[in-house]
Amino acid sequence: MKIQNTSKHSLIILAILLLGLKVINAQPVAAPNGHYWSLFPALTDEFNEAFDSEKWTKPLWAYDNTPTAMITSNSGVSGGNMWIRATAGSGNKWFLGSRVSSKTPIIYPMYTECRIKASNLSAFNTFWMNAGDAYNREEIDILEANANPSCCVPRFPYTMNSQYFKVVNGNEIGRNKGDFDKQFWPDYEKRNVTWFQDYHTVGVYWESPYKMTFYLDGSPTKTVHSIYLSRPMFLNWDIWTSDNWYTGGIANREDLYNHAINTMYVDYVRTWKAIPVGYKTLNSDSDLSASKKISVAPNFVTNYTTVKGLKTGKTYKYQVVNVGGAHVINGSLYEENNRINTENLPSGVYFINMASDKEETVLKIVVL
Repeated sequence: MKIQNTSKHSLIILAILLLGLKVINAQPVAAPNGHYWSLFPALTDEFNEAFDSEKWTKPLWAYDNTPTAMITSNSGVSGGNMWIRATAGSGNKWFLGSRVSSKTPIIYPMYTECRIKASNLSAFNTFWMNAGDAYNREEIDILEANANPSCCVPRFPYTMNSQYFKVVNGNEIGRNKGDFDKQFWPDYEKRNVTWFQDYHTVGVYWESPYKMTFYLDGSPTKTVHSIYLSRPMFLNWDIWTSDNWYTGGIANREDLYNHAINTMYVDYVRTWKAIPVGYKTLNSDSDLSASKKISVAPNFVTNYTTVKGLKTGKTYKYQVVNVGGAHVINGSLYEENNRINTENLPSGVYFINMASDKEETVLKIVVL
């Protein structure tokens, strides 16, 4: 009898594991014509273990003209979630939030989603993508959720506040909102559930430089047409407040002492890259290392790096991209000419995007 019960329990556990695998590998939306979806490991995390510092970092830059400051101790991973909370500080920066960003960027065509539960503060709980800085940037805001606005916009507990915008030399040259109030979905079971009261899965299908579609719990909410967005973007989450009407008003300081309401949770993030049919999939550092076909040496660079493993008779086009998504070098390599000169590059992390025939490769270097 004990053996039978053990077998039954084993089958149940196996079924749960298989169900989990099925969910992770499920196709997110219909892939573009001539492409298939490939899970992108560097931007995928179930948050079942410790904070993965190989994938994520905690930038400390703060929003101008707000009481928000970012601190690393207010985010982490535990209990099967990534969490980001806001606590009380002092002085002008009394709202202590946190931010988590990816170390690897991605570009269209791609799809990403996360299952998220907002705090119950009057604050933006966000999931977004960006490249660049305040003066030159491209950004896709997937979710800016305020579950408990202190003023101005009573519909915010049900609104995604999705959009894109682009800034060049400090001037905004394009913005298109994809705001969606889920209360207008009459058959949606969570139409009257706030962002704080339950988890929601939010995502974006960045289809092309000119088009993206936002998703809520697996269904499209709105398609937005954009001006040209061409830079690989990083994933971000953060929590912040301001006294502006468009964020829902300032947070109550007393709420920052209440851990039952001051924390947002992310159950998972899953990201897919659309790969042309017939192309080899090499979409993470671990994939590239495992292949041992194309590599760079040294990885820590001063004047140049050498790309190894190039095939005889093939020409490889490449682009070097900085962490802001800007293309800083491009050219061609082949077996007899396999060096990339980096002596004019500022110190930092760069990605080398290479393509030849039906193979795409991404390599990472650090310029000292």
